[in-house]
Amino acid sequence: MKTALTLIASALTSLALNASPAAAAGLHPVDAETEVSEHLVERLIVPIEEIHTYTKNDLTEITDDQGRIGYLVLEAAAMFTAMQEEAALYGVSIRITSTWRSWELQNRAYEHWSATGSNLAGNGVPSMAHPDTSNHPKGLAIDVAANSNTLRWLRTNGPLFGWWPITSEEWHCEYRGAPAKKVVSVTGG
Repeated sequence: MKTALTLIASALTSLALNASPAAAAGLHPVDAETEVSEHLVERLIVPIEEIHTYTKNDLTEITDDQGRIGYLVLEAAAMFTAMQEEAALYGVSIRITSTWRSWELQNRAYEHWSATGSNLAGNGVPSMAHPDTSNHPKGLAIDVAANSNTLRWLRTNGPLFGWWPITSEEWHCEYRGAPAKKVVSVTGG
């Protein structure tokens, strides 16, 4: 079985790190057969304070196992791909329902849901963040199809790939860095 760091290396390689955003960041391709050092992985983490909102052209395309396409910043896309591949080894499918949205689209959705008074999830938490506080326009958030096996696996293993599920919105994960050490099998209904 591949180690999580090898999966990360494979994902980064497959996302063509010679492309302009990665090259500009000083990142270089990683050989998928080479074990990635913790030092290299630490270099790949983008400081959150350096993140801004992006256009679709600034982002990397991802695809889930159902062919749904989304867009994330390069590092988040690489880690999503590695996480998705690892989850599949455990029979878990991570299906995306939303990734990057433009600031304008996020704002329209926020205003719509706020104006209709239905911007609250069942738990009283706003279900649509203002675009200035949302990580979707930053290319650092995914929403997933909410099935119990996927959500359980993401709660247990997502943080190992830098993807942190939000407790108040179980379908929503945000990329914050901190790559994997060990993946845990999660079974049950």
